[in-house]
Amino acid sequence: LLKSRGMYPRDAFGAFDRDRDGLLNYDDLKRGLDWLGLKLDQSLLVGFMKEVDQDKDGYINLDEFKKAVGFGENSDEELPEFNTAMMPLPPMPDERGKEKIKIPSAVLAGIKVKVKKVNKFAAVWDSRGSMSRERASVWAPITQSGAFRQNKACVNLGHFAGHGLDHPNKDGKERLAMEVTDTTGSFLGGSSWLPIVLDQYMPNPARFRLAWSLTHGNNHF
Repeated sequence: LLKSRGMYPRDAFGAFDRDRDGLLNYDDLKRGLDWLGLKLDQSLLVGFMKEVDQDKDGYINLDEFKKAVGFGENSDEELPEFNTAMMPLPPMPDERGKEKIKIPSAVLAGIKVKVKKVNKFAAVWDSRGSMSRERASVWAPITQSGAFRQNKACVNLGHFAGHGLDHPNKDGKERLAMEVTDTTGSFLGGSSWLPIVLDQYMPNPARFRLAWSLTHGNNHF
């Protein structure tokens, strides 16, 4: 991933090291890998941190980082020139401030959206104990799983009603979500731009309004 960006380990380490103390903690490493588009879940990241931290002081120094990467400035392997066809990296999270980030048109052109069937749900609410004459239930879709978030994200369009108290899968009706893919990213390399695209064009919680949970009038039943 660093080679494809035309970066030596020292370049990446310097970008990750926010307080310039020559050491990376867990938050530094997570922020840096997210910036490069490699998003790992907590268990994988903790395991990676322990593996790289050879002196077990709770931090990663430059030498440990270089060994983990497997090449350095003095390596016989020549670093390729930066691939200009690859999208430029967005600003680091700490450098973004309050100004709106301009997303390159090439990134937006590479964003693909399609509907995706949802098969897993978590119960949010049901009418038991509410004195309602009808049985009703509300379910939240479960769309994110796995260690790698890759270059895709699933955007929930709202909560769903079940038939009575039954699980939504029992009535044979389709419940859909949106799958957003950054085709300029990759399965392993991930996407540095996708979170920014989602925040600007499909911000949470404006993605949907939980109208079912709002009460009106004096009698909430």
